[in-house]
Amino acid sequence: MPTRSRYTPLQSGFIIVVDPWHKRMGWLDCRAGGAQDAFDELCRGFQRAGWELGERYFDNRFVRRRDVRWNVFITRADPLMTEDRRDSWQS
Repeated sequence: MPTRSRYTPLQSGFIIVVDPWHKRMGWLDCRAGGAQDAFDELCRGFQRAGWELGERYFDNRFVRRRDVRWNVFITRADPLMTEDRRDSWQS
């Protein structure tokens, strides 16, 4: 019988907004905590500004306005760490 994994919401990390080509549009540093509250408030801000909210999947949600669609998500990965820096850091 397969083992079910349990979802634990991230309480700290970075909230990142990316476009469909994964270009970072912006991010919030929530390493000190409060990532879930900040995520909810950011999404409410998008909604107040006229963006349509997609369904939330774990720590991920799409926002859409006309032909523009962005992805908002919480991650532990530092948005400023490029792949080159990440590779050298892990070595």
